[in-house]
Amino acid sequence: MNKLNQDISLLELAEIVSGIESRLSKIESQLHPGRFSQPEEESEIIPVIKETEDEIELRIGERWFAKIGIVAFLFSVFFLLILRIENFPQMIQIFAGYLIASIMILISYWKNEKLGNLANYLLGGGFIILYFSTLRLHFFGTEPLIESLSVLSITLYVICICIIAASVLRHSPYLTALSFTLVFTTALLSDNGIILFSSLLIISSLSAYFSNRYEWDGLLIFSIPLTLLTHLLWFLGNPILNGTININLDYQLTVLFIPLYSAIYGFGRVKSFESEAEEPGLIIKTFLNSALTYMLFLFILLKLENELNPLFSFGMALLFISLAAFYWRKQNSRIITFIYSMVAYGALSTAIVLNFGSPNYYFWLCWQSVVVVSTALWFRSKFIVVANFFIFLVIVIASFASGNGYEAASLNFGIVALISARVMNWQKDRLELESEYLRNSYLIIALLTIPYVLYNILPAYFIGISWIFLALTYYIIGKILNIKKYRLMATATLFMSLIYIFIFGLTSGDTGYKIISFLLVSIALIFISIVYSRVKAKEKQN
Repeated sequence: MNKLNQDISLLELAEIVSGIESRLSKIESQLHPGRFSQPEEESEIIPVIKETEDEIELRIGERWFAKIGIVAFLFSVFFLLILRIENFPQMIQIFAGYLIASIMILISYWKNEKLGNLANYLLGGGFIILYFSTLRLHFFGTEPLIESLSVLSITLYVICICIIAASVLRHSPYLTALSFTLVFTTALLSDNGIILFSSLLIISSLSAYFSNRYEWDGLLIFSIPLTLLTHLLWFLGNPILNGTININLDYQLTVLFIPLYSAIYGFGRVKSFESEAEEPGLIIKTFLNSALTYMLFLFILLKLENELNPLFSFGMALLFISLAAFYWRKQNSRIITFIYSMVAYGALSTAIVLNFGSPNYYFWLCWQSVVVVSTALWFRSKFIVVANFFIFLVIVIASFASGNGYEAASLNFGIVALISARVMNWQKDRLELESEYLRNSYLIIALLTIPYVLYNILPAYFIGISWIFLALTYYIIGKILNIKKYRLMATATLFMSLIYIFIFGLTSGDTGYKIISFLLVSIALIFISIVYSRVKAKEKQN
């Protein structure tokens, strides 16, 4: 019994000592946090394995030689199918093509495990030979075995569907790209607008679907320019089939299919990623789906010379700004949003230029700057704001250089500059602009353009007086908003008016003008002196 009590006492003593040690450890760790901290685990270093010369030699010999060999074999079969051979029946050439294609396709499935990646190349090569063998039934021969182009197109479409099915089963983006190319080729050979545009819409949808499901971003980079090229070839009169370029103006509304392609490719593929890690492939896809697409759209639009062209371009602007908003909301993407936004603004500018004649479009282009800054507030994009400033500056310079800046409407340049600077100052945190260079630049544009336009549109007797009222307006705005920059602008404008009034007033022979102008100058100076006195008193009080 005594032994049991001793054991229990020892256990209690051990628990007490352990508790004291843990408390001491906590106290010491707080007094000296670095001394008792656990060492950080070393990050695992992954060794970089370099290929040896033997491995490089085997890779080149196993893969590249086989690929080059298949390509060379395909060329030999093409020559067999396309070129005419004397004393060699046409049917034997076609039969040889079908036989070779069948053998390659069967080998690709029969020896699939042994051939590895080479099986896909054999399968693709076999389908290409099968396609051209069928094409030989109508083209490249002395007499077509299938005279109806519609029957040939249906047969070629069946082959394309088989290639698409095989590419999906093999999970091969390369076979899928090959099948899309052959579909577009068939659509051009059919020489039928309805079939062609239906094929383009279907393939665009399939490309977006496959890219989204299997994460084949490269497929979109391939499909977008291929779709646009096919549409362009049809618009140029299908020179592959007809041999001459003859712009097709019969179906002018087919230009509306281009925004449909862009909408399918834009809204159909959205990949989750952080805005700091936007992949180059997605950026390239965005550029192709926006800038390249609109270049084709504008080329066709200018050729059509339709009265609805400004409305069509405005519709493209709405589409691209919708895509920009979509990617901003879904992915918070800055670069992709910037690309779509800038192309949208370009489309809007084009619509303005097409709809309004010179110099009226300068008026609308300068007010577009306010729209751009407003959308930049939502996108939090300083890139858009910077780009918009330089575009606005080019518009102002172009207007004055063309001789159209010396009208009353040119006062809008200064008004827009003031509004843009105010909006940027109002939401400078949202725009993430750390410096005030752009806002100051807008204010400088307003400071120079408004007096210059007034100088050109008003009679000489009212120029100095108008500048005085402009200076007073700046002082009132600065007083209301409590912004020092407007007071500085008012002072600069007042100095310009004083110089002008002294020079013109002293040289003018009109006594009434001298009295009124110098009286207004004295009133303005006294008023400004009172304003500065109140500002100084307020600063001392603060």
